[in-house]
Amino acid sequence: MSRSSVSSSSSKVAPSGGGANQNNASVLGDHGQPSKPSSVVQVTDDIESADIEQGTITRVVVKLRRVGRAKTFVTENKIYEKFEGYGLAVLSIIDMITDIVMITKFHAEGRHSFARASTICVSLCLGVQTFIVYGQNAKKSRARQVKEQLILFSLLKPGVDAWRNATATASNREEGIAIDPKTELTFSRGVELCFESIPGTVLQLAALVHAKENESMAYFALASSVITAATMSAYISWDWDMNEIMRKEASSFFGYIPKKSLARKVIVAISLFVSSFCCLLVRSLLCVCLAQKGLGVVAAVLVSESVVYFVAKAFVRDLTYWTPHHGVLGYLFALGGRFISKVLVDWTFLVQARSPIEVGGVGFCPRWS
Repeated sequence: MSRSSVSSSSSKVAPSGGGANQNNASVLGDHGQPSKPSSVVQVTDDIESADIEQGTITRVVVKLRRVGRAKTFVTENKIYEKFEGYGLAVLSIIDMITDIVMITKFHAEGRHSFARASTICVSLCLGVQTFIVYGQNAKKSRARQVKEQLILFSLLKPGVDAWRNATATASNREEGIAIDPKTELTFSRGVELCFESIPGTVLQLAALVHAKENESMAYFALASSVITAATMSAYISWDWDMNEIMRKEASSFFGYIPKKSLARKVIVAISLFVSSFCCLLVRSLLCVCLAQKGLGVVAAVLVSESVVYFVAKAFVRDLTYWTPHHGVLGYLFALGGRFISKVLVDWTFLVQARSPIEVGGVGFCPRWS
C-alpha cells in the first residue's frame, strides 16, 4: 500500500473519530461527568422543591407547636396563680384571725406580756402595709386612698391583691400606681411574713414552752403561723419563677421550675415548702432557747446581724432600692425593702432573694448555712 493511500484512508477515518468524540462529550457533559437526561433533571428538581416545601411546612408546624405550648404554659400559669393566690389569701386571713384569738386568750390567762408582744406585731404589720398602700397610690385621689386603706383594715387586702395579680396583664395595667400588682402582692406578703407570721411563730412557740397546760388552740395557732409563712415564702419564689416575661428577660436567673413535667413541679414545690418550714421552725426554736439567757441576748444577736448586713450593703454602694421613689420616701423604701429581704432569707429561706438586686448569691449562701 502506498503512502498516499494510507494518508487518504487516515483522513477519511479522522472525521468519524472526531464525531465520536463530540458525541461522547455531549454525553459526559462539561466536566467530564455523565449528564442527566432532561426528564431526570425535571424529576430531580421536583423532588428538591418538594423537600423545600416539606421543610418549610415542618418548620411552621414546629413553630406552631412551640406557640401552642407557650400558650398552654401561660394558661396553666394563670390557673395556678388564681388557685394559689386565693388559697394563700384564705391562709393569711385565718392566720390574722388566730393571732387576734390568741391575743384575747393571753389576756384572759393573765399572760399580758405575750398579749402585748402579739399586739405590737399585728400593729406593726398593719402600719407598714399602710405606708406601702400610701406609696402605691400616692398619685391617686384621696377617695382612692381611703378605699385602699379600708380594704387593708378590713383584712380583705390579701384576697384583693391576689385577684388583682391573677387578672393583671401588660395591656390593662392601671395608670398612676407606683408598682405593678405582682410586686405589690410580693411586698404585702413580705411585710406580713416579716412583722406578723415570723414573730407570731416565735411568740406562740415560746408560749407553748412556758405554758402550764397545753391546749389545742395554741397548737392550731402555731401550725397556722408556720404553714402560712412557709407557704407564702415558697409561693413568692414560685410565682416569680413561673412568670413567662421574667423567664424571657432573665433566663439565666429564672427557670429552675420545669415547664412540662408535673412530677418535677411537685418535687420543686415540696422542696421550697419544706425548706421554708424547717428553716422557720429551727430558727424560732433557737431564739426560744437563747431567750433562756435573757431577751437582751436575743436582741443583740438579731440587731448585730442586721447591722453587719446594712454595713456590707453600704460598703458596696448597694443600699438604695430599685423602687421608683426618691428623696426621703425612697430611702425609707430602701431600708424597709432591704430589711424585709434579709429577714425572709434568714427565717424562711426565700429563694427569690438570691437575686443580685436583693440579698445576692454571696450573701444568700452564708445566711442559710
